[in-house]
Amino acid sequence: MIKYSVIIPTMWASKYTTPLLERLSKTESVEEILLIDNTDWILYPGMGWDFPKVKLIKEMKNTYVNPAWNKGVQLAKCDRIVICNDDILFDTDEYFNLLPQMDFILDFGFVGSHSLNYTLEETKKPEVQPYDNSTNTGGWGCLFTFNKKNWIPIP
Repeated sequence: MIKYSVIIPTMWASKYTTPLLERLSKTESVEEILLIDNTDWILYPGMGWDFPKVKLIKEMKNTYVNPAWNKGVQLAKCDRIVICNDDILFDTDEYFNLLPQMDFILDFGFVGSHSLNYTLEETKKPEVQPYDNSTNTGGWGCLFTFNKKNWIPIP
C-alpha cells in the first residue's frame, strides 16, 4: 500500500479543520499529517484534540503558505505528498482510493482535485485531474498530490 504524508498549513482554523483531521487520521493510506500552524491558535495534543498521526509544527507567526508548503515537503517522511487547505472537507477514503490509479502521473507530475469539486458538499466524492495550466482554474491548489522528488521549493 502506498503511504502519504499530508501537509496542511493553517492560520485560523476553519470549522472544517477538526473534521478534516479526524477523517485523514482514520485513512489507512495516510502515514502522517504535518499541521503547520502559522499562528498560535491550535491547542496542543491532550488539550482538546488528539490525533496520533498529526505532527504539529508551530511557527508562532505567519510564515505564509509557500514557506509552509516548502517546510512540510522537507519534513515529510513519505515520497508521496498531499497538500491540503485547512478549509475544505472531502471524502478522504475516496480520494486516497483514486490516487493509486494515477500513480504513474505522480512520477512526473501533479494530480489535484478537479475545479468542479469546489461546490461545498461534504458528501461529494472528489474527482481528480492532472495539472494543466491551460485547463486548471479555480481552486486546484486547495488539494493536490505529487512525488516529493518533483517538488521545487517556492520562493
